[in-house]
Amino acid sequence: MKHCSLPLALLLFALCSQSSIAHGEDVGANRVAARALAFEANAALENQDFAAAAERFARADALVHAPTLLLGLARADVGLGKLTTAHEVYARILREGVARGSPAVFLRAVEDAKSELAELELRMSTVAVDVKGPPDLRTKRDPAPAPSAASITSLRVKDAAKLAPPSPVRAASPRKTLGLVALGVGSAAIITGAVTGILALERESDLSAACPDDHCPPSAQSSVDTYSSLRIAAGSTLLAGAALAATGTLLILTTPKPRSGGAFIRPVLGAGHLSLEGAF
Repeated sequence: MKHCSLPLALLLFALCSQSSIAHGEDVGANRVAARALAFEANAALENQDFAAAAERFARADALVHAPTLLLGLARADVGLGKLTTAHEVYARILREGVARGSPAVFLRAVEDAKSELAELELRMSTVAVDVKGPPDLRTKRDPAPAPSAASITSLRVKDAAKLAPPSPVRAASPRKTLGLVALGVGSAAIITGAVTGILALERESDLSAACPDDHCPPSAQSSVDTYSSLRIAAGSTLLAGAALAATGTLLILTTPKPRSGGAFIRPVLGAGHLSLEGAF
């Protein structure tokens, strides 16, 4: 969610011109301090220093309450990934609205909050669960009131891209490991069989010269025995290697793919509320 920062001139104009939005004996001092904080917060928001922007917008709003300051606070919370907090701030802007005759910048802040809240809710799925006394589970869309010590107010499933922890390194499947071993041994056996076959062919070439018409003298019997052994070993090794390689390939290709990601839930403590957030 990307938005331009608040128009600084309009923000400062609203802070200077609305005496009804600040109360107390030090109205003028509060307005001056709020104006300075708003200037710093707006600059921090433009520089994407969301932590500093949120802190200064909150302090400025505590001095001079205005929807423009709350809107800046909500945008800073979105930048920090605090979607639950930003949702509550946007909802507060819409809930409070603006008084008749308010400056145009206030009306625009409410309209911006409405559209940005709708965009934010596309990234969030909300389920609220109240537990009071005996188990009584009810789903509701409206935010729950401030919780007591014995109540769970809400469970929010947020943007998985921001919340999901790094994927753990998964161990290789035993089936795939066995397939790789079989393929490796089979490949080695095929190479060994091929080398043995070449040696047998060389021995056969020597015997062809020593045994005309396939009749070998007794002195060549040792060479004949060696040739026979090499030929049998080459054929057996090649067959065994091919079988192992084929089996290993089949095991690798039929290994089920691991499931990606995983569900998780973690608690979030805030001012006056307890929440859970997670990704599925």
